[in-house]
Amino acid sequence: MMVLAAAGLAASVNYVSFNGEFYITYPDNWYQVDYNTVDYYLSSIQANRESYQYEAVFAERKSIPFHAGNYLILTLEKVGKLDNRQVDSLLADLDSVFAEGRKYFPSGNLLSDLKSNTLYYDRANKTITLLSEMSDDNQVLKKNIWTMKLYDKGIANFYFYSPDSVYEASKAVLNDIVSSFSTENISQAMPKEQLRISDTGNKGIYSTLGLIITPAAALIVIIILAVYIRRRRK
Repeated sequence: MMVLAAAGLAASVNYVSFNGEFYITYPDNWYQVDYNTVDYYLSSIQANRESYQYEAVFAERKSIPFHAGNYLILTLEKVGKLDNRQVDSLLADLDSVFAEGRKYFPSGNLLSDLKSNTLYYDRANKTITLLSEMSDDNQVLKKNIWTMKLYDKGIANFYFYSPDSVYEASKAVLNDIVSSFSTENISQAMPKEQLRISDTGNKGIYSTLGLIITPAAALIVIIILAVYIRRRRK
């Protein structure tokens, strides 16, 4: 997956997920978007109910509104730890829906090699990455990098949206944020100003797939993940 160290975030802020039992670090020129602001935006575009079940949304401070520039949606799938057989099955299912090929990492520089609709899997870091494009009249407006971080509690989904005009200069931000993912020393990572509970679980655990892919493809992926949920519960 993404190989640059989180130390690249010279000035940064921690976000602690009590629901997912992990934390990430993001640059201090970004901020966590208020839930009410995100919900209002979702309402304005008539998003489906599943779209509201996000964990948190982050955006550049200079972006007004937040979705005008670079922003990141974080969601959770609390399906427990997937074994190797389940991971291979998930990769095969994702291949059949989205991908035009699969690459295994580390091998070269992912940030420079990333190509649209190609599935990238880093077995060592347990990450799956897919780049897609959002177009209108054959003009690319935004690019989205979807990274799935597999860990003991399930899957943390990172959906990074970037205007095509600034994508190349911005994608390293996602690299640093995903690389900062950690499940250790959570209490020490919590910022002092966030001693209040930053996540009460009221945002649920299912992904906002409808925001990043077509409804038909979203339904297929939701079904795929639902199968894993059922398998883990049996």
